[in-house]
Amino acid sequence: GTSVGERDLVPEAISRIGEIAVHGLAIRPGKPMGFATASGKPVFMLSGFPVAALIGFQELVIPALEHMLGCKFDPPPRVSGRLTRKVASPPGIRTYVRVRVFRSADGEVLIEPLRVTGSGILSTLTRGNGLLIIPEELEGLDEGSKVEVILLSPIFEGDEV
Repeated sequence: GTSVGERDLVPEAISRIGEIAVHGLAIRPGKPMGFATASGKPVFMLSGFPVAALIGFQELVIPALEHMLGCKFDPPPRVSGRLTRKVASPPGIRTYVRVRVFRSADGEVLIEPLRVTGSGILSTLTRGNGLLIIPEELEGLDEGSKVEVILLSPIFEGDEV
């Protein structure tokens, strides 16, 4: 997958056979991802890190496939809940935060941000069951904020949505 720095061979390889349209996005994780064409075919430069690759697939590949096929796929399920703690994010960058969605003892839907930041940490996809998207115009979210998350798993721990 694509990355940053001199060891990223993807842009050079793609440039030899095609044309890079975009390399570098204002998202986290996934900043070095991009899009190119080679012999009239789309080429998606996704991150080699699992979490960033998942986000890139959802944000780049699926919309492009929908456009090319002239159809809309079913969107992933979403659920609203309350943040259990404050989440920071840099301004100007859309930030994807891995979260655990669960119900409190009184049935309230709670969204717990996971405390791991590396996009190569695959265990956060097994411990968490959702993605919180913080828009680029915000500088994080406060504890107690009502938020909507994309569910990566269609169930809460122990009961269905």
